[in-house]
Amino acid sequence: HWAGRVVGARTARGSPRWGLWMGEGLAGGRGGRISKGHHCMVDGVSATDLLTVLLDREPQPMPTRAPAWHPAKEPTNLHLLADTLADAILDPIDRIRGLPMMARANLAVGFSLSDLGRLASSYRTWLQPAVGELNGPIGPHRRWSWASATMDQVKEVRTALGGTVNDVVLTVITRGFRDLLLSRGTDIKGKVVRTLVPVSVRSAAEKGQYNNRVSGLFAGLPVGVEDPVEALENIREQMNVFKASGQAVAGDALATLAGFAPPMLLSVSARLGTQFQQRMVQTVTTNVPGPQFPLYAAGRQMVYAYPYVPIAGSVRISIAIFSYLGGLNFGFTGDWNSVADFDVPTSGIQPGLAELVAI
Repeated sequence: HWAGRVVGARTARGSPRWGLWMGEGLAGGRGGRISKGHHCMVDGVSATDLLTVLLDREPQPMPTRAPAWHPAKEPTNLHLLADTLADAILDPIDRIRGLPMMARANLAVGFSLSDLGRLASSYRTWLQPAVGELNGPIGPHRRWSWASATMDQVKEVRTALGGTVNDVVLTVITRGFRDLLLSRGTDIKGKVVRTLVPVSVRSAAEKGQYNNRVSGLFAGLPVGVEDPVEALENIREQMNVFKASGQAVAGDALATLAGFAPPMLLSVSARLGTQFQQRMVQTVTTNVPGPQFPLYAAGRQMVYAYPYVPIAGSVRISIAIFSYLGGLNFGFTGDWNSVADFDVPTSGIQPGLAELVAI
């Protein structure tokens, strides 16, 4: 309940875009820690990097003295005006630097036939009918639930059946949504649950920078497929095509070049694009790799780390996955009023993974 109140509450516009809460009194003498940050500041990867900085790698690290910090002098109006003029000159130069990336992202003029074929295939999933009942208005209150697995289980499936860790995770989540829809009596034959899969597009040189470098893929979770191996193969084929088409890089390239558009036009198009995606996408599924070494806070080891990702627009369910110390932890967020059967997809994670391991 404490976590629900913290993560479900909106951050006031006049307060910081981040927060950190520590609590005690959990079972077994344990405590809890909740960190909350706005996506305008960090994405999942940089937030994980920040986590390893805030926590200790040893139970009792050597005490250090914090360096002296002095706030910068508040800028004058003249200073702000000068910065604005400088940005107006330098920003277009930075946008031009994104043109080579556009060419590499299969968006420039001069496609090859194979490029066109891969790009067309990557959007084939939009032709599959989606389960529409998962979308709808959302209220102010949230349900949050969690499930756990191990990386060893996922790697065992990946070794035996092929694909990536993310492919296996998406297949297991597909089982959860299939159970949910079947329990509601929904006709799922030949249908998918379309999900936005955020993808990090940061380069190796950007590691350790606390920023937001995310694009996205739109995959169709084949809930109408009963055979888990067939579902895994379906998802693996989709993800391979997405990677070959450069769709995620293309999204990042478009964002880089957005500065060329007039601000008013950019604002209108962004709102329309967001509304379109929220109507066409039924869920969000984000998988962030976490540290595989123990972290400590005030001498206590962090045992589990469960993620939370918000819902918005007409998307009533979202799922985040975070790996830590050999564990794979799922966090499900749902609208309180419309997803009363929220325990069904959560409880489908373990059976979905177990049936893949048993094959």
